[in-house]
Amino acid sequence: KLVKNEDYSGPREAKNGGVEIKFYESQKTAYSDVQSGNLDIGGHEEWVTAAANSIAKTLDIKAEGQAYPSFAELLDDQEQDKMTGAFRSGWQADFPAQVNFLAPLYQSGA
Repeated sequence: KLVKNEDYSGPREAKNGGVEIKFYESQKTAYSDVQSGNLDIGGHEEWVTAAANSIAKTLDIKAEGQAYPSFAELLDDQEQDKMTGAFRSGWQADFPAQVNFLAPLYQSGA
C-alpha cells in the first residue's frame, strides 16, 4: 500500500490518503472486482473545464464544454455532422504508420 506523505509540502495537494495495490490470482477474480463497481474513476467534467478555460485564456475567446448524456448521443451527432466545435472520442493508432494517425481524423467521413 502506498500511503500519503504527511510531510509533503509541494504545490500539488494529494487527492486521497494513498493507493492500494491489489494482486489477483487470476483474470477472472480481477474482472469480477472491476464488474462489481469497485473502481475509483472520475468523469470528464474537470478536464474538459480546465481545457476550455485554457483555450479561452490563451486565445482570448469564449470556450466552454458541452456535456452529452450518453456516448451514443455523441456518436449520433458525429455521424450526422452536427458537431459544432472541438470534441474528443476514444481513438488510438494501432500501428506506427502515418495513415493510422491522419486517416481517422482527416479522411472523408472522419
